[in-house]
Amino acid sequence: MNTTHAYTTKTYGQMTETYAQMTTTYAQMTRTHAHTTKTYGQMAKTYAQMTITHAHKTKTYGQMTETYAQMTTTYAQMTRTHAHTTKTYGQMAKTYAQMTITHAHTTKTYGQMTETYAQMTITHVHTTKTYGQMTETYAQKSVTHAHTTKTYG
Repeated sequence: MNTTHAYTTKTYGQMTETYAQMTTTYAQMTRTHAHTTKTYGQMAKTYAQMTITHAHKTKTYGQMTETYAQMTTTYAQMTRTHAHTTKTYGQMAKTYAQMTITHAHTTKTYGQMTETYAQMTITHVHTTKTYGQMTETYAQKSVTHAHTTKTYG
């Protein structure tokens, strides 16, 4: 893992994050948590200028590029519980053959994206949803914001 920061400033209370130039490149990265394994074949992040200010929430992106050549995320068992929400995933795998996210006027392009849920149960306050097998495949999806254009293959 190679991370290069030109300069980075983080201030909390009134929180400000400023990245003049940040480049992150992962040739091969595997993260394993309790029941979570993530593998990145090639991931590059480049921030030419990014400013995030929290207080009344201001976000400014000069140029942001994220590229995933191959990313696979596998959840053996995952349970998330929020205030009135519980989500349980028996087996979930996400694979991105090619995903490019470019911010400036916001362009998102997905070459191939597949999401597979072997068992997923979502329980809200008065709502319970159970999916035996769910597969979502996006052959081509392009989302371009500036004057908002969305194209779905």
